[in-house]
Amino acid sequence: MSEAVRILRIAAGGDGVGRLADGRTVFIPRTAPDDEVEPTNIRLHARFARARIGRLLRDGPDRIEPPCRHYRGDDCGGCQLQHLNAAAQVSARRTIVGDALRRIGKIDLPDPELETGSADL
Repeated sequence: MSEAVRILRIAAGGDGVGRLADGRTVFIPRTAPDDEVEPTNIRLHARFARARIGRLLRDGPDRIEPPCRHYRGDDCGGCQLQHLNAAAQVSARRTIVGDALRRIGKIDLPDPELETGSADL
């Protein structure tokens, strides 16, 4: 049995980000902030790990049932954030863009506002 991991945020690409007991950052697809999961198929690397959801122990407040039937069953990669409600999807996207601007672009600014339309979510 694996240790429980709490998801802290969403990374670029849509994976949830948590911490293993040894301090390594772990990336787990289809997780939401504040989810508590038991990871499985953990692949350890020198400074990080990748895993899958073995068991969802507690849903985060922004988790919803994905509307597309292929999302979970087929591991479709087309919509990595379908398990988040619309407001949480926008927030995750803002954070991802802001982080890229700060980290890669070396631009010191808050997360930008994003244009959204009904077709976006």
